[in-house]
Amino acid sequence: MKTNSPTVQAEKLDIVGSSTFGRNPKILASRTFNMITSDDWLVDYCGYEFVKNLSNTGNGRALFTSVRNNRLIAVVSNNIYSIAVVNAGSRKIYTSAKIGQLTTFGGDVFMDENNNGEIAICDKHALYIYNYVSGDFREALLPSGVTPGYVTFQNGRFVVPDITGANWYISQFNDGLNWFPGPEGTPLNGGFQTKANAPLVTLRFPGRSNLLFVMGEIVTELWNDNGLPQFPYQKNTSISFDYGCINPGSVAVSEEFVAWLGISEDSGPVLMYSNGSDVKSISTDGINYKLEKLVSPEKCSAFFVKLAGHLIYQITFYGSDDNYSFIYDFTTGKFFDVTDENMNYHIAKQVAFFDNDYYFVSFKDGSLYRMSSELSTFQYEGKDPIEIPRIRVCSNIRMPNSFRFVVNNLTFTLEQGDDTDNQQNVQHYDPRIGLRISSNGGVSFGNFVTYPIYKIGNRPNKLDWWNLGSTNDFVAQIRFWGRGPWRAFDGVANIFQ
Repeated sequence: MKTNSPTVQAEKLDIVGSSTFGRNPKILASRTFNMITSDDWLVDYCGYEFVKNLSNTGNGRALFTSVRNNRLIAVVSNNIYSIAVVNAGSRKIYTSAKIGQLTTFGGDVFMDENNNGEIAICDKHALYIYNYVSGDFREALLPSGVTPGYVTFQNGRFVVPDITGANWYISQFNDGLNWFPGPEGTPLNGGFQTKANAPLVTLRFPGRSNLLFVMGEIVTELWNDNGLPQFPYQKNTSISFDYGCINPGSVAVSEEFVAWLGISEDSGPVLMYSNGSDVKSISTDGINYKLEKLVSPEKCSAFFVKLAGHLIYQITFYGSDDNYSFIYDFTTGKFFDVTDENMNYHIAKQVAFFDNDYYFVSFKDGSLYRMSSELSTFQYEGKDPIEIPRIRVCSNIRMPNSFRFVVNNLTFTLEQGDDTDNQQNVQHYDPRIGLRISSNGGVSFGNFVTYPIYKIGNRPNKLDWWNLGSTNDFVAQIRFWGRGPWRAFDGVANIFQ
């Protein structure tokens, strides 16, 4: 007798998704590498390209945009460079000059500038002042015993914390070499008062000209520059945040937010942000679990970028036992993984916006790079562009009754025909898309089954894989190989029992 055909039902295949970081893939396998979501599509995160070698030895430590001097200031190993960018038609010319040296060769470096031609550079051991008008570079004399930290400029003065003490200090008005601006040449300082803690960061809050954040390890105080005659700052006595900063390198500033990796007396590392009036956590259960598993969470560095309207906070944990980077998109409220070409942590150490482009110095070499959403590869000095590993691990498909089911096929929409490298006559270039599946909830996967991508101008946009087997916990992993742009839409997995 002829049996009835099985009833096929369509289950959503969330190609468009983020890294949700379940505690275990069995709970939720969903991860996205080097891609983000935009306009309900899965699209590329930015690539980068080499633009200038600064040093053949050492790694990048800091990068700063001097608006008044119209230069980038970079720190590589113990050397400091001034970088000029000149537009020459359709390309840019980069020139650099060494302007000074630090006594340290590694670790975080912080910079800011005043209105008198001075740039303050702090390596958490000493404070240096570079005067780009005179070309003078020298170490500032600080009050006895002060070890400076994160430096900021506010209302005419530089401000630094003493990271080994309990106070923070201000300079003379528009004079970064004078840290004794008080009566009869005495220092002027504010005291860290809320808890027994050392200040690590003094930060002018963006968009609130008189607000100063003073961040310790377990608490953050809010101070206001009220222009008082003896000491201009006054502490906000009605509010403080019971989260400090595990490392000043995690602090990043946008035009409206400050974000950092926070810690309190009662909890481990948590991702925090503030709009100046309150503080919020952006960590999910899965992110918090991942942060708790870090061996060296203090070995981290972060920055903000704004790409195609998306405000993104990127943080990297570069400890040898951690090796991990991810981003949080404030525009969509989603997390995503980012990597280098070997699936290790992303190489960007610190980013600066200059001449309508983002640039960064690298954890791994002494070069300057440009990053952009228009770049769809990684490119290093003297090397051909490298394909970025772009991967989407979809969410688990399971039945409420835990019964097994057969995956008849899965399909989704993919934009094709836009890769300008994929010409009809091009040899040794094989852009493709691959699927591999897990029948155990994402714990392990089989081999990739791939489809070649259509040549430039050939735009069929539907992909299908058939006869994908029987399981009760199905996870699809999609990988995109190629140097062109990628854009993918949600799909379905057709199943029957």
